[in-house]
Amino acid sequence: KRCEDEATTSCTECDPDHLLILTTRDSYQAGTCIQALLCPDGFFQVGKSCEACDSQCETCIDNSGKCSQCKAASPYLHVESPNDANGTCHSGSCQMGYYEYSTTPKICLKCDPSCKYCTSQSPEACTDCEDPNDYHHRENASTTAGNCFSSLTATGNCQYNYYLAA
Repeated sequence: KRCEDEATTSCTECDPDHLLILTTRDSYQAGTCIQALLCPDGFFQVGKSCEACDSQCETCIDNSGKCSQCKAASPYLHVESPNDANGTCHSGSCQMGYYEYSTTPKICLKCDPSCKYCTSQSPEACTDCEDPNDYHHRENASTTAGNCFSSLTATGNCQYNYYLAA
């Protein structure tokens, strides 16, 4: 059904200067047309239609699950690298495998793949190893961050300048 105004519902197509809302979100009803060039916050554009972002997203660009801004209830944006503008939103704090990169806005970056927990993206910043069989190499006993190695040296020792602690 082609619609010409914003009051009609159950539309499947809109006039050229309108966009079709495909999913109900906030004050927007699915099947309505809005007069706009761009989709409103909380939606991303697919041709001449607007699809709702993930419920945790305040805004998203091109995929419902990839947020560019998070809602207040889930303020931690988890991204793969500092150059990523889109990620997933979580509440509470950074999730396992991520560390807090920025506090305003709250951005969590992915740890090095060898780390289960970390203090930065560097491989030397692991506070726990992803593989429970890995050896956690730290500078000294009072340091919490270090490298994770999958094995000892060929002679059964820790990597150079490290010792095996209990």
